[in-house]
Amino acid sequence: MRQVMCVWCPLWPVQRLRSEQPELRSCPLILFTEKRRGLTVSACSPEAQMLGVRVGMPLGEARSLRPAVASSRQAHAVSKPIFLRADPRADQDRLRSLALHCQQYSPLVGVEDASEPESLWLDISGSESLFGGKSQLIETMRADLAQQQIHVRIAVADTWGAAWG
Repeated sequence: MRQVMCVWCPLWPVQRLRSEQPELRSCPLILFTEKRRGLTVSACSPEAQMLGVRVGMPLGEARSLRPAVASSRQAHAVSKPIFLRADPRADQDRLRSLALHCQQYSPLVGVEDASEPESLWLDISGSESLFGGKSQLIETMRADLAQQQIHVRIAVADTWGAAWG
């Protein structure tokens, strides 16, 4: 029976930058792009979301948000947000590189067909037995990617749509 795997990398642009630049791992990270109405937030880390930053927000509004700090002790613990221009091309290139890396789990690996992909697709039919079953394959892959500072959500199903859903 056919088995397919969807490997979703939530907040992929943020994860890519943090895996390449470790100094960005704990600070609020805000990525922006130019849209018709000016510069807008295209992605942001969970730390930035806690400050009130949201995708689609005008960059000026995101820059005006400041962390609410209850005491001066906490003020030292709150990092200043970092604003960077998004680089969708670098995001796609790194995801393609990750797809090549994942060929150790299946010979059939693809990247999500989207303008800003965040997922990999693997046809694992027959491959799962090489790793001791689906569960072991998932855990092996998850551990491998975590070593690269990439956090994923993985689903396996009989169809592409079910795995993606």
